[in-house]
Amino acid sequence: MTKTKEGKAKINVTITGIVVVSLIVNTLLILVNVLIVSGLFFFQQVTSIYDDLNKAIVGEAYTQIDDDLIKDLANTTHGVYRGLDKPQEMFRDNKEEYYSRFTEISKNPKYIALQNKLKLLCSATQASEIDIFIVYPDEEMGIYIVDAREVELINCGEQFSMTKDNFDENGLFKGFYSQSRFFGKVWTSGIHLFDDKSKGMSVYMTADIPTSVINTKVNLFVIRLLIISLLLSAIVSVGITMILRRNLVRPVKEVSGLARSFIDGYENRAKDSGKSDVFGKLETGRVDEINILIRSMQKMEGEMNGYIDDLKTATAERERISTELDLASKIQAAMLPSTFPPFPHRSEFNIFASMTPAKEVCGDFYDFYLIDDDHLALVIADVSGKGVPGALLMMVTKIIIKNYALMGNSPAKILELLNDQICSNNQADMFVTVWVGILTISEGKITAASAGHEYPFIKKGNGGFEVLKDKHGFVVGGMEDMTYTEYEIKLEKGDTLFLYTDGLVEATNSEEEMFGAERVLRHLNDTKDAPPEIILDHMKNAVKGFVGDAMQFDDLTMLAVKMNK
Repeated sequence: MTKTKEGKAKINVTITGIVVVSLIVNTLLILVNVLIVSGLFFFQQVTSIYDDLNKAIVGEAYTQIDDDLIKDLANTTHGVYRGLDKPQEMFRDNKEEYYSRFTEISKNPKYIALQNKLKLLCSATQASEIDIFIVYPDEEMGIYIVDAREVELINCGEQFSMTKDNFDENGLFKGFYSQSRFFGKVWTSGIHLFDDKSKGMSVYMTADIPTSVINTKVNLFVIRLLIISLLLSAIVSVGITMILRRNLVRPVKEVSGLARSFIDGYENRAKDSGKSDVFGKLETGRVDEINILIRSMQKMEGEMNGYIDDLKTATAERERISTELDLASKIQAAMLPSTFPPFPHRSEFNIFASMTPAKEVCGDFYDFYLIDDDHLALVIADVSGKGVPGALLMMVTKIIIKNYALMGNSPAKILELLNDQICSNNQADMFVTVWVGILTISEGKITAASAGHEYPFIKKGNGGFEVLKDKHGFVVGGMEDMTYTEYEIKLEKGDTLFLYTDGLVEATNSEEEMFGAERVLRHLNDTKDAPPEIILDHMKNAVKGFVGDAMQFDDLTMLAVKMNK
């Protein structure tokens, strides 16, 4: 325990303690999420199983029943019901009299045979009950025709409520859970048999299945999942704690001890003049090991100050910048798809892309991803700035485009929304050229829009590559409230689309001669029938051979997609 400058006491903790508490909290949060997600998933799966099983039972039952018999019983039951004066009041006030009107139907040998057949079907399946009933949608009620229950028979003509919520938009019966006094919790669902609009009635057959068996299995699974998760979490937590203690706590203590030893050997040579007070301004925190390190650095500052401060500052700054740029380059590269082939399970197309930055980080980028099973998004863009500013805008642009694409927007709408976002806070007056296309894989059709980007090259059929002078819109970030025009590209089997940034055509050699579109076209046709990866590799080597020893001033990014079928 230490005291602050105000004299207040505060409890110090160790790094190990913080790590252990954090791991415990994180583990509990993960367990809660796992249980919630698992519970929801299994609820949906179990409901689907019940529904499929019910419909299979009812469907099998329907194949074993005479369709004409059901229609005859339905019409007879409907006739008796409609022949009653105020049947709903009679059912509520005098059930015995009400049921007597349907006795002749229930004593019919065909009715009894049907009921017995339904009972046999219940015994042979997992169903506890199979019902056939009439629904009057306009009156939001129904009446039973026949029921198969071993516990207690429902009388022919018995009434029940049935709201529109029990049916979907197509008029099909929706399943539901309910609590039966005879069978416990059950799932009820079924099939629609027929309608008679002239009589305003619909006839359905449903089955009830007890949920206890499957629910028991689900509960057992959740308990096992919880136990296994706890065990795995405990093992992982212990392992991480040991690793952190070995790689974090112990090194910090060793550094602190070495620093104290170093200072103790030079205490007699300490200089008071020209002494800075950088470490002296630091207050100790709540972590003991860090407090020791700070105090050691404060003592060392008094001796080392004056003859290594400038060198240390300059060296640290250079290393920091170099390290941060290297890290930024790795982060930027990791943002782009880099595993090829990216979709090994998709044989309809072949895609390849590459990016060569002029500096540690760049403003170019490419991107592609499946929006759904039939739509592939293709993006290539070039930010006006280079280096860190360009890289920052590049990453923002890439994320915004992907978000809007995954939301289902068209290429033109994506560019409009992107332009609004960039213009809303573009204090550096930077802009981006962007080409966005969405490939409908099953049709080989690309819907695309361009915001001032380079013209694509396309190879159709057995011909060579040609320039595709598409419809250009204004660059993103240049002006607010811009609109963009879409166009379509049809790709047949063997067709290839090649996209690039201006770093390709503007690559310059030592004689200040640019690579140019004509050379691009010539080298593309050298490998016009090759896969995209061969095309890009050949183009990269061609640019490298042309530029020679000249410095690369612009980023070079390329993307090619070829339809296989």
